[in-house]
Amino acid sequence: MIVDVAAAVDLEGLARHRGSAFGRRAQAQPPQIDFENALAIDLLRRTDAGYRALVVEDEGRFIGGRDLPMALWQRMQASPLVWLEASLEERVERVLRDYVQGLALEHIDRLGPVAGFEAYATRLRDAMAAISRRLGGERYARLSALLDQALICQAEQGEAGLHRGWIEVLLRDYYDPMYAYQQQSRAARIVFRGDRAAVTAWLRERSVR
Repeated sequence: MIVDVAAAVDLEGLARHRGSAFGRRAQAQPPQIDFENALAIDLLRRTDAGYRALVVEDEGRFIGGRDLPMALWQRMQASPLVWLEASLEERVERVLRDYVQGLALEHIDRLGPVAGFEAYATRLRDAMAAISRRLGGERYARLSALLDQALICQAEQGEAGLHRGWIEVLLRDYYDPMYAYQQQSRAARIVFRGDRAAVTAWLRERSVR
């Protein structure tokens, strides 16, 4: 989740993928060469504008099926980190907005109401299945049932609120342990932590031209 500062480079936006198993968009990712060209242009424009430091999300080497240039990724691994803290409720709402409601609209805009919703529902089910082994059989079955219930409600009533159920469980029980490990392993590189407002203000102060 990139913050709103002029020095920020939206790697996920350029790659057309939000990261993680649930990050695929309705539109296909650009070819690798197009991704690298767009990234290079973005970096050059911000450097030419005089920003003495650029802000990127702490991505893995791969964003969906696109990989970051090795030199950039290695530089990211050696750079200071700012840790954005958000409540579980805030994160659930963001996932609901971007990964569920936003994804549904993307598919419907491209394919129409019926085919678009079916493609969107399949995309969510496939994403859950992709991490089924890591979830374990019992938890995967429970989350899949919650997802199916939410999709039925969304299809019949146009209401996406039930998706909060599986999103909260997935964040708390699956992603949070991974984030805790990442935070611990990167602790020496963390130079600031705070909520979105605090992080945005801190970065703006240090990314002035």
